[in-house]
Amino acid sequence: MRFTAVGRVHPERADVNIERKVWFPTTGGQVALCCEASQLCISGELPDINDHVTAFIVAKSSAQIAVSAHGFALGTGYSVEIVQLIDDSGKSWVFGVRPGNLNFSPWQDVFNLSANLAKQDFFFRFALQDYCQAISSEIDCASYCYRAIEGIKSSFQKRAGGDGWSAMHAALGTQRDQIDSLVKDFADPLRHGNWSELKPTTSEQRNAMLFLTREILHKYLKYVGEPMSPHAPNPNAYDYFYKIALEYYVAGRSALLCRGTLITGNLLHHAVEMLLKGQLSKTIPLEDIKNPKMFGHKLPKLWATFKALFPREDLTEFDSMIPELESFEKIRYPDEILSRGAMIGLGFGRGRPVTQITPGRPEPEYQMGTGDVDALFGRLFPLCGLNPKAYFSVLSALGRQILTEANHASGNWLP
Repeated sequence: MRFTAVGRVHPERADVNIERKVWFPTTGGQVALCCEASQLCISGELPDINDHVTAFIVAKSSAQIAVSAHGFALGTGYSVEIVQLIDDSGKSWVFGVRPGNLNFSPWQDVFNLSANLAKQDFFFRFALQDYCQAISSEIDCASYCYRAIEGIKSSFQKRAGGDGWSAMHAALGTQRDQIDSLVKDFADPLRHGNWSELKPTTSEQRNAMLFLTREILHKYLKYVGEPMSPHAPNPNAYDYFYKIALEYYVAGRSALLCRGTLITGNLLHHAVEMLLKGQLSKTIPLEDIKNPKMFGHKLPKLWATFKALFPREDLTEFDSMIPELESFEKIRYPDEILSRGAMIGLGFGRGRPVTQITPGRPEPEYQMGTGDVDALFGRLFPLCGLNPKAYFSVLSALGRQILTEANHASGNWLP
């Protein structure tokens, strides 16, 4: 393919002048370049290229080689913009900075929210800058996209501790395998300067990277919705959270013993919620913990953030229990039961207590084995630095009986 590309060196006022240079690629053909008064002209005759996008990338890369060498010699920073490409038939393509499917419509609200959040949240601010750099950078697109995503991850890391990934996935609904396959796998060679392992990308692949990054930024914008709370964590809050958690816990076991089918699940939900919030309150302000946009009463978000605090601990055995317990929040009020009915299964021991459900029943199921909550508390007490003997010492004789009934985790909980 024969082509001619024109562009400019920024800043134009630098008045960059480069004499004609000619390169002969190993694959055959040649590329010639010159620059006068910061105006670039690149011509190529390359037999292995047959599309304008690849020709554009070759032209821009060639220009960057010459301009970067010029800037290195003069100790000056330059950037390159290719504006137009013309093939040997006379057909031309004008290149801009808007791929076409990344804009928001209407855009004014997104602009205002983004500007306001960027003023307060430096993670979001630099993520926006990286994302916009990615739009106009073909070679470094993956690297800029991944750094923007990592910036959002780091915001969750600062809020919740841990590595930040689990908290981000729980809050925004992102998936690590999707981020890795679409962005990170292409970004790693760039990030580490391992150019021999650089993976070529198509325009479709780069667009997929940009679209995923855009979605993550937009989800974060909607999720945060307001500046991070300026208040510091309350150093005494965790103690009250733990006390409330253990009272809910004993009350939930008591309700089950009394066959209080409609309230047992919610009491245990509150018990787990308060225990998790107790640990989170050591590093997260109360205003953020009670903010429904951040945590509220949502066990999955709380659990993901809690687990991120202990990346070396394998807590996956409780992952399936959390959504089971969360489902009881739907029947905290009678609306759902009145409209759809409910099949509630509760019992001591671990796992779902009802294994056989009548086929064809339309009612949603709500099941919980109290033994799962017992085991969870037993596992989390040492992680939270919680001494159960101190907290449970106030229980009456009946309260102690309720606590230990069919509870295999309570062996050393009482003084």
